[in-house]
Amino acid sequence: MCFTSKKKRLRDNRKSVDANAMQFDILCTIAQDDADLSAKLRAVQALLEKLVPSDDKRVVRIDGKLEKRIARLRKVLTKESKRGVYKRSRKLLREIEIAAVERGCVNRAYAPCDEKDFVIEDGVLVRYVGAGGVVVLPHSVTTVGPKAFSANEAIRELICNDGLLMIGESAFEHCRALRSVTLTRTVTTIDDSAFYNCSALTSVLTEEGLTNISHYAFGKCPALSAFRLPKSVVRIGDKAFFLDKNLPKKARKKIKKISSKALG
Repeated sequence: MCFTSKKKRLRDNRKSVDANAMQFDILCTIAQDDADLSAKLRAVQALLEKLVPSDDKRVVRIDGKLEKRIARLRKVLTKESKRGVYKRSRKLLREIEIAAVERGCVNRAYAPCDEKDFVIEDGVLVRYVGAGGVVVLPHSVTTVGPKAFSANEAIRELICNDGLLMIGESAFEHCRALRSVTLTRTVTTIDDSAFYNCSALTSVLTEEGLTNISHYAFGKCPALSAFRLPKSVVRIGDKAFFLDKNLPKKARKKIKKISSKALG
């Protein structure tokens, strides 16, 4: 009986996730006069389509909140389309994007990439030699060394496994195709210029445990719009978020409280 119930919950959750993604076809039609907003809607739709169903209560709860936010966005978008001004719609879309990123990382199981893709010395990832795409760090990596991925044009998504403690100086600087980063609760430090000039970076999922974000860590990441600052962060270096104009307002306020120079 329990097994059947679980299967039904999974099926219902899959339907809910699919319905949320399909809603964006309607939203894009409503906002068809604004090419930039339509592109952002499609990007969030792609995030939703990658979600994996689960009967986990926490996941179901997040899916319910997403559904309500999307319904609200549709109403606001319809209203604002008559005036051709989408200020509230863009704000709501950023909130949905953040929620989708968080939801996507709650229950997604990843297999680490082949260790042949990495040069690892005593737990330090010295250099990445793989083909790019979605990169899942091996559990044996405790530190991503300085410039390990620097200027790599092939990596699109980074996923860290438990055990990683630190992302080193300039580790991912100039990775212009990198769009998404998922950090785990074991990561405590993001060093100087770690993600500097990652111009396509849209979402960064952090967890409680992160304490230090160093100078220029996310500087010149203008597309960064899905980011929440953990309460555990106690230090943010100068210009850590330099020229990041799309950061959510809540994140900006928290960042300013910790460091007045963090935004540039």
